[in-house]
Amino acid sequence: MNEKSPPLDLVSQMSQLAVDLKQGKLDNIFVQIDNFNQYDPTQYYLKQIEFAANYYLENEPNNLNWRYTLVLSQLLQRKAPELIHNLTELTKYDRQNPYTWLYLAFVYLYDFQPKQAQKQLIIAEKLNPNIPELKTLKTVTNIMKFLPLIHL
Repeated sequence: MNEKSPPLDLVSQMSQLAVDLKQGKLDNIFVQIDNFNQYDPTQYYLKQIEFAANYYLENEPNNLNWRYTLVLSQLLQRKAPELIHNLTELTKYDRQNPYTWLYLAFVYLYDFQPKQAQKQLIIAEKLNPNIPELKTLKTVTNIMKFLPLIHL
């Protein structure tokens, strides 16, 4: 008999998506998140994921899968300060991954900190200058630096 295994809970499924995030493969992540939100429109699963990831990271702070899982959860909850902290920690453990630096730059831009974003983009560009999103983020950073309302 070849029985199907039961479907994974949303925490486990999000943890699997962390692999795609690490590799900069965002398209599948957006599709899956859309599906998750159909099952849980209140997005309570994000709080569960954040709790689980933080719990595991207490004992294994360098566990990349849980770090990236926490990034996804915090990003979807729009928790910029926590996300900046977590991504900064992630750059310590996955410093050769240009996407980690790009994600940190993106969150700095979201948080209206273009000068901080620029520092992260310089590192990402040194690691891999051929990432398509890099040029876009650099352009947005340069525009934001010259906006009169943004002095950060």
